[in-house]
Amino acid sequence: MQHTVKAKLIYESPQERAAVNAALDEMCLRFNNAERGLYRDIRHLVGRGVPYPLPAENQNAIKSHFQIKYNINARFYNAVKIGLDGKIDSVLTVADEKLLVTEYRITKATNDLKYYQHVLKEHKNQVLKNEKLIRKYQRKLHYINQRLQRLSSRREKLTETINNQDPHLCFGSKALFMAQFKPGMDFVKWKEDWLFQRNRQFTMVGAKCESQGNQICQITSLKDSRYQLQINPCFNQANREKPFHVQIEVHHDRNNYLKNLPQDDEDRRIAITYRFMKQAITGDYEVHLSFETTRYQPAKITCDTHGAIGVDMNADHLAICNIDAAGNLLHAFNLPYQLKGMTSEQRASVLGDVVKALTDYAQAEKKNIVIEDLDFSKKKSNLKPGVGKAYNEMISSFAYKKMRTLIQSRCFDKGLSFITVDPAYTSVIGRIKYHARFRLTSHQSASLVIARRGFFQQNRTGGFLEKPIRPQCSTKNAASLLTLPVGNGIVEGCMKSRKQNDAYWRELNEQIKAATPEYWAKTYHLTGTVQ
Repeated sequence: MQHTVKAKLIYESPQERAAVNAALDEMCLRFNNAERGLYRDIRHLVGRGVPYPLPAENQNAIKSHFQIKYNINARFYNAVKIGLDGKIDSVLTVADEKLLVTEYRITKATNDLKYYQHVLKEHKNQVLKNEKLIRKYQRKLHYINQRLQRLSSRREKLTETINNQDPHLCFGSKALFMAQFKPGMDFVKWKEDWLFQRNRQFTMVGAKCESQGNQICQITSLKDSRYQLQINPCFNQANREKPFHVQIEVHHDRNNYLKNLPQDDEDRRIAITYRFMKQAITGDYEVHLSFETTRYQPAKITCDTHGAIGVDMNADHLAICNIDAAGNLLHAFNLPYQLKGMTSEQRASVLGDVVKALTDYAQAEKKNIVIEDLDFSKKKSNLKPGVGKAYNEMISSFAYKKMRTLIQSRCFDKGLSFITVDPAYTSVIGRIKYHARFRLTSHQSASLVIARRGFFQQNRTGGFLEKPIRPQCSTKNAASLLTLPVGNGIVEGCMKSRKQNDAYWRELNEQIKAATPEYWAKTYHLTGTVQ
């Protein structure tokens, strides 16, 4: 797993601060000039029909040319190229995802257009015309046509980007570039901000084969959280300059990874990548150190056969259930949090506290953590302005990926196993089987199903399917209104396939909704804790 720690530079005197900042400014300017020049040359070759990624012969020619042009060594060029390739690939990957979402929205808007055209035609053919309804549907058609035009234009741009492999990178951000055209903008101040943004950071990529994991930056431990960096200016041998030293103070290295890195052992040596970023207020640099920690994971403390802890992630809380080795419920509770109206730093802090509480509980119980493998891209692409405002806000603020990454990282640090399961029908099964029986909330019921699914999949061959069961319903005569789905022998025993399992719960869920709407309306937001 990739681990990153942040450090600030420590200066002994103002003279040292000025000298170190000047040397880092020189390296940063050289790095960013080479990156922009490399992007320009790549776009020139791709425009002439050379495929991207570039063939080896083109890359070698560009590498030799850039080392001479910018007076840099080969390792410096490799860092520039790796960073630029990452930016290009990220934009093209996002463009692919955006194109899928745009196609989905165009299909939906086209279907809506056909529907309202048909409805408008029916109203116009009536003898007694309803002028108010006709105007309403005409407005809807107008807005849908506008939406289709915007989506079609977006699809053309995305298709052109993907086909031409052109990410249209703007170094310094497009928003800041367009700010110069605003009325009343101070151009001198804008240009200062623009140049700072374009030349504020650079990255030195490491390699396992290099001393201390990086040829340009080499780290040495001093005391406590203090380290010393030896930075070798990355210029060609002809203009070789002496290395300079600077002390750094590392933050949040809880497991002392940096102190325990075996850099003296060539077989176990790992690469360290350094990203230097200049602060706008102070003008000083801070450095982020990234390295792989998979081989240094703590010993596993959980037992796969003693049960599991299921987690149902929601926009405002985590619903958690603890089960024993037989799949029986031991404890259910919620970990609430609020992200609405917060900055990204505040959200990260809140989520970190919640994840810490969850993993501390799992560490005390010595059990694996099980979550759903969710994908909200399609739901987020289908959000409508003004329709279901509360649902739109919930989906938009649901930081699932951030939460999942934090849980996985914390489990790695604590020696806990992290398991993901298929989310199909967890809420349905929980509502039908465990909601009324254990007096759980709907989300806690789902977390109980998640825990059982992850635990039994890990300890049984062929996975785990929930057995058919008569719904546990406290509404009088509600259960008698239901008939268990029949077909392929799924009622007599456990389902034999996943397809039968899904069909069973889908049909039973539809019956529950139709037979007991008042019951689910009253108990859907039931709260409670089971000890």
